[in-house]
Amino acid sequence: MQTTTSNLADAYKRSELIPQTGIAIYALSAIIVDKAEPAEALKANVVWSAGLDKPLYLLSSNQLQHFRNNQSIQQEEDVKGEKGAYILVSTLKIAAGVEKKWMIVANVNQNQAAVIALSEQIKNDKELSSKVLADVAAGTLHLQELTGAADSFQYTADHLKDTRHYSNVLFNIMRGGIFDKNYQIEKWDFNNYLKKASKKVFEEAQTGLTQLNEIFSLFDLKKIAGQFNNPDFLRLATEYLPLKFSRRHGDPSRPWNQFSINTRSEIDGSKILDYQGNWRDIFQNWEALAHSYPEFIDGMISKFLNASTF
Repeated sequence: MQTTTSNLADAYKRSELIPQTGIAIYALSAIIVDKAEPAEALKANVVWSAGLDKPLYLLSSNQLQHFRNNQSIQQEEDVKGEKGAYILVSTLKIAAGVEKKWMIVANVNQNQAAVIALSEQIKNDKELSSKVLADVAAGTLHLQELTGAADSFQYTADHLKDTRHYSNVLFNIMRGGIFDKNYQIEKWDFNNYLKKASKKVFEEAQTGLTQLNEIFSLFDLKKIAGQFNNPDFLRLATEYLPLKFSRRHGDPSRPWNQFSINTRSEIDGSKILDYQGNWRDIFQNWEALAHSYPEFIDGMISKFLNASTF
C-alpha cells in the first residue's frame, strides 16, 4: 500500500506509543476501501528497542530539525496522518575503551494479543535482548541450511567468487524454491496436493496411498505410481515437487515488484510448502536446482511440458 498509494495511505496512518515499554504501534485507522461500510484494521506493525536507559521516543520526523538545532524535544505518543518513524533520543557519556550497545527490533502483521504479550515480555523478561540475538543466530543457521542444501558453499582461493556463488544460490532458491527434506515427502502435503489437483484421482488412489508411511521417499512414490494403472495419478505424482522458500519473481530493488515468502500458516503456525512464479523464470531457477536434486528432474520436465501449450 505504501508503494502504490503512499500519500493516500498517510491520511489513514496512526502511530501510537506504549510509554512504559517503548513499543510503537503503526496501524491504519481504517482499511482503505471505496465502499460505504466499516472496515477496521486489525493488524499493525510494531517497533521496540532495548539497551538505552529511559530514552525519548519520536514517532515521526517532525522534530528532527529541533535536534539539529540543539533545541528541546518532546516525546511523541500519538501521531495521526503522518509517515511513521521510530527515533530514540538519549544522551550518553562513553569513556575511552568502553562500548554501548542497543537494538531496535521491528515486526509486522501483529494483532492486539501479540502486542500486549510483547509489552508484558519487555517488562518482565530480563533476558529478552539475549533471546533476540539467539533468534537471529538461529535464523542465520537455518538460512545456511537452506542454501547449503542447494550446494551454496564453496571454498576457493577467491573469497569474492565464493561469496558471489553463495548469493547466486540464495537468490535462485528464493525464486524457484528448495526441496523441503531432500527426497523425503510428508504424506499430509502430498494428500492435500493430490486432492486439490483432482478429487477423482485422489479417491481412486486411496488404495496405493494407504501403503505409504507418514513420511516416505520419492522413490517409494515413483514405485507406487508406476504400479498403479492410472495415467493421471502417474502424471500428478511425477509433477509433485515439495518446494518451499519460494516467491513470485521480483527483484527486491525494484519497488514496483511485490512478493512474499510464505513459510508458516497465520492460522495455526503449520509449515507451508509452495512455490510460485512466472513459468519462464521458475524453470530457469529449477535448471540450476536440478544439479543438486537430479532425481526430481523428471518432475521438473513433466511440470514444464504440462504447463506449456502448442
